[in-house]
Amino acid sequence: MFTKKNMLQDTTVLQTELFLIKVKTDGTLIIPEGFDLEEYSEFKYGSRKVVAKYAECISNYLQKNMILANEGNNVLVTTTRKLIRQGVTSLVEELVKLINFQNYQSNGQIVDMAQITIWTPTGEYGAKSEKERREIMAASDFTIDSRAITGKHVLIIDDLVASGQVRDRLIYTVKENLPKSCRFLSLTRIVSESGDFDPRIESVINRKIISSWQSVLRLCDIESYYLTSRLCKTVLGLDRKDLELLIDSLKHNILYEIIAQSICEGYFAIPEYKSNGDFLVNYLSERINKLS
Repeated sequence: MFTKKNMLQDTTVLQTELFLIKVKTDGTLIIPEGFDLEEYSEFKYGSRKVVAKYAECISNYLQKNMILANEGNNVLVTTTRKLIRQGVTSLVEELVKLINFQNYQSNGQIVDMAQITIWTPTGEYGAKSEKERREIMAASDFTIDSRAITGKHVLIIDDLVASGQVRDRLIYTVKENLPKSCRFLSLTRIVSESGDFDPRIESVINRKIISSWQSVLRLCDIESYYLTSRLCKTVLGLDRKDLELLIDSLKHNILYEIIAQSICEGYFAIPEYKSNGDFLVNYLSERINKLS
């Protein structure tokens, strides 16, 4: 017996990327025209300026290709990891504002936004092999309010597709909640000539603009950046001497936020982050005691 659910699960989900990064067998990268690795790295660390630029880029693509020209409600779906902001969350928030501002409507229905919350076992997912990522995804929990997407045209937006494990789970989660249609759009995608996924490539891209603790300090300018999970992990992963130099120059309210978000995400339970996490907590405690 065929049901609506069966039919949807059998439907091919259109997948598109705006920028395709190719990795040659010798490890060199072929970067598409109009794409800047350092700029993308700034996006991963929460640059408001780059987020706005990429949102406009996606908006132009959606309008040019009439992606939202379906009957009924259109919903943009993005991801969040517990309470920690992802760069792609900010991207879709800006995109929704931009589309509404441009009065881009589909039969009177302005696009809305929904979020899939991801819980994964603690660890550095980006540095794992494809097999390890598959195992992490199997143990992860992806949840969404079905009322936000059931019976609607859903466009899932992600910033980067590397091994494709997260992408597949996002699509599965949406399709399980019976949207009218489902499409996937990523800002970037990594493709290897050898056909093998190499997690080191993603790590290189993510950390392109980080060369010193001064780089982190610039990124933590609260007027220019969102605090993202990538930024929290970078601070907790600094050499102790560099961390001490950073916290002597960093505003205390940002340190509090880094600690709070890192605890929520479980980073303090990761051995490579725990020592610096405890150091940050003790540092702020001492500062409070001196002021009281």
